[in-house]
Amino acid sequence: MTVTFDLLEVLSECSDAMYAIDAEQKLVVWNKRDEEILSWTAEELLGRHCFDALSGHSDTQTCSAGCSVVLLASKRMVAPSHNILTKDKNGHQKWLSISNVLIPSDSRKLGAVVHIFRDSTEAIEASDTLHRLAHI
Repeated sequence: MTVTFDLLEVLSECSDAMYAIDAEQKLVVWNKRDEEILSWTAEELLGRHCFDALSGHSDTQTCSAGCSVVLLASKRMVAPSHNILTKDKNGHQKWLSISNVLIPSDSRKLGAVVHIFRDSTEAIEASDTLHRLAHI
Protein backbone atom coordinates (compact mmCIF):
# COMPACT_ATOMS: atom_id res chain seq x y z
CA MET A 1 0.00 0.00 0.00
CA THR A 2 3.03 2.31 0.11
CA VAL A 3 2.75 3.26 -3.57
CA THR A 4 -0.98 3.94 -3.11
CA PHE A 5 -0.44 6.25 -0.16
CA ASP A 6 2.53 7.99 -1.79
CA LEU A 7 0.42 8.71 -4.86
CA LEU A 8 -2.53 9.84 -2.73
CA GLU A 9 -0.23 12.21 -0.87
CA VAL A 10 0.91 13.74 -4.16
CA LEU A 11 -2.66 14.04 -5.46
CA SER A 12 -3.82 15.66 -2.23
CA GLU A 13 -1.70 18.69 -3.15
CA CYS A 14 -3.67 19.40 -6.35
CA SER A 15 -5.30 22.82 -6.66
CA ASP A 16 -8.77 21.32 -7.07
CA ALA A 17 -10.68 19.79 -4.22
CA MET A 18 -9.84 16.12 -3.87
CA TYR A 19 -10.82 13.32 -1.57
CA ALA A 20 -10.12 9.61 -1.72
CA ILE A 21 -11.97 6.60 -0.43
CA ASP A 22 -10.72 3.08 0.19
CA ALA A 23 -12.40 -0.16 -0.92
CA GLU A 24 -14.75 0.09 2.10
CA GLN A 25 -15.81 3.61 1.02
CA LYS A 26 -14.10 5.23 3.98
CA LEU A 27 -12.50 8.63 3.48
CA VAL A 28 -8.70 8.30 3.57
CA VAL A 29 -7.72 11.71 2.12
CA TRP A 30 -9.44 15.10 2.41
CA ASN A 31 -7.48 18.11 1.13
CA LYS A 32 -7.49 21.80 2.06
CA ARG A 33 -9.54 22.82 -0.98
CA ASP A 34 -12.29 20.41 0.19
CA GLU A 35 -12.36 22.32 3.47
CA GLU A 36 -12.71 25.64 1.62
CA ILE A 37 -15.67 24.42 -0.44
CA LEU A 38 -17.53 22.21 2.05
CA SER A 39 -16.31 23.59 5.41
CA TRP A 40 -15.60 20.11 6.83
CA THR A 41 -12.08 19.49 8.13
CA ALA A 42 -10.08 16.33 7.51
CA GLU A 43 -10.19 15.59 11.23
CA GLU A 44 -13.99 15.58 11.12
CA LEU A 45 -14.31 13.26 8.13
CA LEU A 46 -11.36 10.89 7.77
CA GLY A 47 -12.41 7.35 8.55
CA ARG A 48 -16.11 8.05 7.91
CA HIS A 49 -18.01 6.55 4.98
CA CYS A 50 -18.17 8.98 2.07
CA PHE A 51 -21.92 8.50 1.65
CA ASP A 52 -22.54 9.47 5.29
CA ALA A 53 -20.34 12.55 5.01
CA LEU A 54 -21.49 13.89 1.63
CA SER A 55 -25.00 12.52 1.05
CA GLY A 56 -24.93 13.79 -2.53
CA HIS A 57 -27.44 13.06 -5.27
CA SER A 58 -28.39 13.93 -8.82
CA ASP A 59 -30.68 12.53 -11.48
CA THR A 60 -28.15 9.79 -12.25
CA GLN A 61 -25.98 9.41 -9.10
CA THR A 62 -26.60 8.94 -5.39
CA CYS A 63 -23.96 8.77 -2.68
CA SER A 64 -24.71 5.43 -1.04
CA ALA A 65 -23.11 2.19 0.05
CA GLY A 66 -22.12 0.38 -3.14
CA CYS A 67 -22.80 3.40 -5.39
CA SER A 68 -22.18 3.16 -9.13
CA VAL A 69 -18.73 4.81 -8.80
CA VAL A 70 -17.62 2.09 -6.35
CA LEU A 71 -19.27 -0.73 -8.31
CA LEU A 72 -17.45 0.33 -11.47
CA ALA A 73 -14.19 0.77 -9.55
CA SER A 74 -14.47 -2.78 -8.19
CA LYS A 75 -14.42 -3.89 -11.85
CA ARG A 76 -11.43 -1.60 -12.52
CA MET A 77 -13.61 0.79 -14.54
CA VAL A 78 -13.81 4.56 -14.07
CA ALA A 79 -17.22 6.19 -13.67
CA PRO A 80 -17.95 9.07 -16.05
CA SER A 81 -17.63 12.60 -14.70
CA HIS A 82 -20.84 13.76 -13.08
CA ASN A 83 -22.47 16.48 -10.99
CA ILE A 84 -23.98 15.92 -7.56
CA LEU A 85 -25.93 18.17 -5.22
CA THR A 86 -24.78 18.04 -1.61
CA LYS A 87 -24.72 20.29 1.44
CA ASP A 88 -21.73 21.85 3.14
CA LYS A 89 -21.17 21.72 6.89
CA ASN A 90 -23.37 24.80 7.34
CA GLY A 91 -26.30 23.32 5.40
CA HIS A 92 -25.78 25.34 2.19
CA GLN A 93 -26.48 23.40 -1.00
CA LYS A 94 -23.51 22.96 -3.35
CA TRP A 95 -23.29 21.44 -6.80
CA LEU A 96 -20.03 19.56 -7.28
CA SER A 97 -18.58 18.56 -10.64
CA ILE A 98 -16.68 15.33 -9.99
CA SER A 99 -14.12 13.29 -11.94
CA ASN A 100 -12.68 10.03 -10.63
CA VAL A 101 -9.31 8.29 -10.75
CA LEU A 102 -8.66 4.70 -9.68
CA ILE A 103 -5.50 3.99 -7.69
CA PRO A 104 -4.52 0.31 -7.49
CA SER A 105 -2.80 -1.02 -4.40
CA ASP A 106 0.53 -2.84 -4.48
CA SER A 107 -1.44 -6.10 -4.63
CA ARG A 108 -3.15 -4.91 -7.85
CA LYS A 109 -6.50 -4.68 -6.07
CA LEU A 110 -8.33 -1.40 -5.75
CA GLY A 111 -6.43 0.78 -3.32
CA ALA A 112 -8.48 3.96 -3.55
CA VAL A 113 -10.94 5.92 -5.65
CA VAL A 114 -9.92 9.56 -5.95
CA HIS A 115 -12.69 12.12 -6.45
CA ILE A 116 -11.46 15.42 -7.87
CA PHE A 117 -14.10 18.11 -7.79
CA ARG A 118 -14.94 21.76 -8.27
CA ASP A 119 -17.79 23.83 -6.92
CA SER A 120 -20.06 24.25 -9.93
CA THR A 121 -23.01 25.74 -8.03
CA GLU A 122 -23.00 29.13 -9.79
CA ALA A 123 -22.63 27.65 -13.28
CA ILE A 124 -25.38 25.05 -12.82
CA GLU A 125 -27.78 27.51 -11.20
CA ALA A 126 -27.15 30.07 -14.00
CA SER A 127 -27.78 27.39 -16.63
CA ASP A 128 -31.01 26.32 -14.89
CA THR A 129 -32.19 29.95 -14.73
CA LEU A 130 -31.48 30.49 -18.45
CA HIS A 131 -33.30 27.26 -19.27
CA ARG A 132 -36.37 28.34 -17.26
CA LEU A 133 -36.36 31.81 -18.81
CA ALA A 134 -36.18 30.33 -22.30
CA HIS A 135 -39.40 28.41 -21.62
CA ILE A 136 -41.49 31.31 -20.30
